[in-house]
Amino acid sequence: MLPPFVSQLTPPKSLDEPAYWFIFSGHNLLVYGDEQSVRVPRLYEMAELGLTAVHQQYLGYLADDAPIHSYAVGIAGKHDAPAGMAFLGLRQLFGLLDETCLWLAGRAFQLIDWDRTSQYCGQCGTPNTQLKNERAKKCLHCGYIK
Repeated sequence: MLPPFVSQLTPPKSLDEPAYWFIFSGHNLLVYGDEQSVRVPRLYEMAELGLTAVHQQYLGYLADDAPIHSYAVGIAGKHDAPAGMAFLGLRQLFGLLDETCLWLAGRAFQLIDWDRTSQYCGQCGTPNTQLKNERAKKCLHCGYIK
């Protein structure tokens, strides 16, 4: 069982330990392993896998002796998984990931989906700007906040 999770908006300036990277291609999460045994990648930066983020949100950290930070990432298009890895749907991961990691994967997917679908204002169509002090986006044209 993993330690309790602390939600945060601002990522650390540097990582002392590798972070969890919840990387999604569409609705599928990138994991090490296959349909029998899986684990979420722990990396210092996503570039270690040779993938480029289109959307990225810092999630927070697991409160352990040394905090384990976590990020949610969306990549564009369909990709082949790097060697030893697979893109699996969240339903496929039930029973394979521990409960805390599965919960974080669900939260990561929701945040990346929100980030992807909130690029433009729902009122006037102007590009939104992400606010720094809360997980929200604001239209600089009409002031609408989502």
